[in-house]
Amino acid sequence: MIKNYTEFLHKVYEGLIMTYDIDSTLSDLKYYLYFLIGDNYKLYKRTNNTIEIEINYKIDQDLFDILITRINTFGYYPSKLELGTESNRKIYTYEYDNIINIINDNDICYISIIVESKFDEKIINIPNKLYHVCRKVNLKKITEIGLISKSGSKKGNHPERIYFTINYESSLEIKKELIKSDFLRSIKNPITMKPYEYITLEIETPKNIILYRDPNYWKNGCYTYDNIHPDKILSK
Repeated sequence: MIKNYTEFLHKVYEGLIMTYDIDSTLSDLKYYLYFLIGDNYKLYKRTNNTIEIEINYKIDQDLFDILITRINTFGYYPSKLELGTESNRKIYTYEYDNIINIINDNDICYISIIVESKFDEKIINIPNKLYHVCRKVNLKKITEIGLISKSGSKKGNHPERIYFTINYESSLEIKKELIKSDFLRSIKNPITMKPYEYITLEIETPKNIILYRDPNYWKNGCYTYDNIHPDKILSK
């Protein structure tokens, strides 16, 4: 539990560079949620260092902003959520501006938020080569500027990451999943959604890169917040 403003500022700073232990985060969230809305919430500790927050209460922008700020303070981010009125519920990918518009335009009385850690376990034994799957249409830009980790979000969106696999074979599995996902979406939206062609880039691992394990692809997946210079891209 945060006891004073100085400790709060300390946690804000550390939330930008580390993720707090999930149990201490749950303990603090319980305190804040009870203070804000009483017993009208449930917290679930899920696998892969994720938390689900479920609230049955009138949701307005002020309450939502307070909640997102608390989540970010402890080094977590909202990855997806479900919003509901008395008669309907729908799952959304987290995009702050879009969610705020929905909250302001509807009588939202239910919210479920899945939050994930910003910073997972660091990889100590870093391989000499990494493999990155991307759309072929983006290849020209990548060869010009490299792989750039940046986010255009205005508030607390998914921290932008560059994802890799540690071997070529695993990149082929990722490619198959992406092609399958595109195909399914193209069936639903045949006019606006066309399947992309995907390629695998072989990367010479930069000397000072910081890699984290990908909790969704634990064995062979990793990610970084560091940019990759075009010179490090071996296969194009």
